[in-house]
Amino acid sequence: MKFYNISNNNTAYSPSELGFTLSCLLIKKVTRQLKNCLCIILTAAFVFGAVSCSQGSGSGKSPEAYGELSAKAVSAGMIRLDFYYENGGHRIFGIFRSSEGNEPEYVTALQPTYTIFHDRDLTPGVEYTYTLYAYVDDEPIFIGEASAIPESVPENAHYIRSDATGANNGSSWENAWTEVPDSLERGHTYFIADGNYQKVIFDVDEEDSKFIFLKKATPENHGSDAGWDNSYGDGQAVFQAEDGMILTFRNGFYDFDGQTGSGIAGHGFKTKALSDALTYSILADSTYKDDDEINSYINVYRTEMQLAGCERIPDVTGSGRGFQVRGVLSHSILSHVYIHDLPGIPIYYVNNSFDNIIEYSHVARNHSDSVSHAEAIQTHTGAEFNIVRYSYWEDIEGSSVLRLKNDWDVYGNIIYNSSNYPSYGQNGSGVSQGAVSGTGNLRFYNNTTVDIQYGYNAGYYNTGDGNEVYNNLWVNCSRIRFSDATGEPETKTDYNGLFKSDDNGNHTEEHLQIFTSNPIDSNFRPLFETKTGIELPFPYNIDMDGNMRGEDGIWTRGAFEYVGD
Repeated sequence: MKFYNISNNNTAYSPSELGFTLSCLLIKKVTRQLKNCLCIILTAAFVFGAVSCSQGSGSGKSPEAYGELSAKAVSAGMIRLDFYYENGGHRIFGIFRSSEGNEPEYVTALQPTYTIFHDRDLTPGVEYTYTLYAYVDDEPIFIGEASAIPESVPENAHYIRSDATGANNGSSWENAWTEVPDSLERGHTYFIADGNYQKVIFDVDEEDSKFIFLKKATPENHGSDAGWDNSYGDGQAVFQAEDGMILTFRNGFYDFDGQTGSGIAGHGFKTKALSDALTYSILADSTYKDDDEINSYINVYRTEMQLAGCERIPDVTGSGRGFQVRGVLSHSILSHVYIHDLPGIPIYYVNNSFDNIIEYSHVARNHSDSVSHAEAIQTHTGAEFNIVRYSYWEDIEGSSVLRLKNDWDVYGNIIYNSSNYPSYGQNGSGVSQGAVSGTGNLRFYNNTTVDIQYGYNAGYYNTGDGNEVYNNLWVNCSRIRFSDATGEPETKTDYNGLFKSDDNGNHTEEHLQIFTSNPIDSNFRPLFETKTGIELPFPYNIDMDGNMRGEDGIWTRGAFEYVGD
């Protein structure tokens, strides 16, 4: 049996390489099925094409531990998974899927407090089967299996097209609304065609955990064919404004999906500033709720966010933001977004925001000075166990590239200054306190940092305990320090690599590798195999391209695993 990563390619790897053996997996699975599994197919499951399977732990971990997984079709080409693992003490969830007799694929890894995940870009009419594992002490515990069949045209579909001339009621592409209406409904899907749209405030009251789905219409996925023309879906839906906020989410449970685009091109949704007075591209704002409430599950996929430029906005408090949190946000996913050219902070979490994920994204060019202080990510007051993975951070200025708080995972990223702004960032202010800084319990694994030369530290700056820095590369960087405010190392570091990078005698790690030639090419991929890094558990053993780390017996240092010619 092989598992395949679906993020970027179809690289295959075996279950043993994911940290468990096939025999162990099958024994656990069969044991649980014989002892504990009661699979129930309800009448509603037939309606949605869903099958759920609940499992006891059956692992000897804890007799009270219990898990469940269910699946059902929602929106268009999507399946919703609901799950939990009670009293599991697990570190992470792993979700895998299979279809039409194909081998299982790795889908995602989620923090242990997640209970909902949407799998997307699926083929309507095909049955998909999902398997859920909880990782306890780095050992996978089988929780359950569930199956569902996605639809192409959801029952509650509506249509928005800026140049429609019909009845303006959203019932079809001919009668589409010309703007996003105020009357959005929970559990409904809104397809949005190419065109320019005004700012929107999303403030529909939450109803259980029902989502509102906003999807960029594409030739492949646009709901009803009646009145459809492929020219409606071959460009961008652009939300724009002169000032204030372009998109504001005052409640949780929204899925905003541009459907196309990755890296720096092709994103189906875009937010665009029409003047220097605009301050926020997307704002998640829970301050309109009761004091003890938060916003959860605001997902933004394949969306471009662009402000007017990198220069500071005069007389505007806080300057510019890409994705801004006001209040508290949890369980949100920013995936395949492109945030660029803004005066200020591209991503800003405040007030104990927790268990959020940033992945497969590209953040480029901001501005930082004494008035408009900035980093690519800035966090205040807590902000715990968030994940930053598989993303590019280009020409960032501020005290750090990523200024985080306590308990973050940062793995598989590229942090660099481009050939357009070599060494110092686009305004020449650079970064002063490292590629990453925080307050403790940060895990910085298999990242690559290139051409960060200006400032006190291009390494890792942390003021707390419990930090780990393993398997990273620094290429042409200055002052690679791992220290707290006193300059003393307070971080576990080893198996890192340096090329033309000054460590100022700060590195004492046993397995440090100093390269005599550049180990990476212009795309940050390794030119040759490094000395082996330290082996780490799932999901750190998968790189951005879906390659298994250490498959050839050597765990490559840096963001990408070496796969040879």
